[in-house]
Amino acid sequence: MPDEEDEKYESADTGDEESEEEGDEEKKEEKRARYVCEICSTMYKEKGMCPNCDIVLKKKGE
Repeated sequence: MPDEEDEKYESADTGDEESEEEGDEEKKEEKRARYVCEICSTMYKEKGMCPNCDIVLKKKGE
């Protein structure tokens, strides 16, 4: 089983490297549309409802 855990960590490291390359574009996109749940403070990119709390998301900063 320890071998399986090592494989999970290796694949996670590879994913992190890819996201760093696209990080600048993602940061710009996040600033354009950030929504937050007032109850659990979870942030989302798209307007809608929080799946955890079933309330409408508010724009961050409002």
